[in-house]
Amino acid sequence: MNTALSWIKAYVPGLECTDQEYCDAMTLSGTKVEGYERRDRNLEKIVVGQISSIEGHPDADKLIVCQVNIGTDTIQIVTGAHNVKVGDKVPVVLDGGKVAGGHDGGPLPEEGIRIKAGKLRGVPSQGMMCSIEELGADRSMYPEAPEEGIYIFEEDAQVGADAVELLGLHDTVFEYEITSNRVDCYSVLGLAREAAATFRKPFAPPEVKAVGNQEDVHDYVSVEVQDPALCPRYCARVCKDIKIGPSPEWMRRRLAASGIRPINNLVDITNYVMEEYGQPMHAFDLDAIAGRRIVVRRAQEGEETMGNRPEKRGRRPAENQKKRPNSKLTLWLLALLLVGFGVQLYSLYSGLQSARQEEALYAQQLEELREENERLRSDIENSGDLSLIGDIAREELGYVGPGEKVFQFGKG
Repeated sequence: MNTALSWIKAYVPGLECTDQEYCDAMTLSGTKVEGYERRDRNLEKIVVGQISSIEGHPDADKLIVCQVNIGTDTIQIVTGAHNVKVGDKVPVVLDGGKVAGGHDGGPLPEEGIRIKAGKLRGVPSQGMMCSIEELGADRSMYPEAPEEGIYIFEEDAQVGADAVELLGLHDTVFEYEITSNRVDCYSVLGLAREAAATFRKPFAPPEVKAVGNQEDVHDYVSVEVQDPALCPRYCARVCKDIKIGPSPEWMRRRLAASGIRPINNLVDITNYVMEEYGQPMHAFDLDAIAGRRIVVRRAQEGEETMGNRPEKRGRRPAENQKKRPNSKLTLWLLALLLVGFGVQLYSLYSGLQSARQEEALYAQQLEELREENERLRSDIENSGDLSLIGDIAREELGYVGPGEKVFQFGKG
């Protein structure tokens, strides 16, 4: 799992440490960090500049000469990019600065690329305007970037400001190795809780506020769970009058840092809350749900389904599924092997008796744990305690923005 340190700090505001200190402390406390990567590696002296004038190059038809205001001065930059116009605000690397790579999006050089003032076809150029690829990123994480040419900031970007900061690249992405017994750490909140405990800092989870109206969700959609053993609960909520558009910049940046491509507000909200709480979510088009009915069941043999990607998936017939090795046969072969090496029959018999008793003890303990799990599940369902699921759903709808939300749950 990959998580940006800035997202962790949002829930542990008092956390101050170096990347290596964080890596070492989290690993020693039980949350192993495989490694980390600075997103602003090899990015130096890059500011927001605004193009004040554009002229043609006197000796090259494919080049243009731009006067760029960088806040403290106006510099001249020669470029071959033709997607810029007067008034655009762009990332500018100054003389002596560095970029992560070339505009072709190829492998990044280990030491980056140093930019120096010079002349292009006889015309002085005092810096370079940057594409998103030259900043070490790509369009999959910054979909607003043009396919070719210079990255252009929003109109409210401040001239002379740190362009790397504005793009959310002053950050470190940590890769964790989460073991199967710590599924609580498969979320940003889980990792933030661990960081707060490790560094002895206050933990500040997001405040969740209830939103919605008094309509009944069952008037819009029904949920039927046909296999409660595999899916004991499935919750649905309805949002009306939603306008699909781009997500807020801060959300896009956090998703990009976690390796998730921003798409639009609805898709990004579900991905964001999934990363935040560790709860998989999906947004459906209510008008596209057949019969306004959601059915949760096992796939049938030979049944094909179509996912988000174009390929079809199906359930294999039972005879083609891999079978687990016979553990009892393995134990008997081991026993025969021990006999072949001359182990006394009495010792073998005592060992088998002990193994049977131990197996019975484990079986009894597993049955007790299973009964306890069922009792707890029953208690939660009977008490109507949907605090966690409710928090997750409320958190998701809180990001949707204006629009009507049907607050009640639909559950199978």
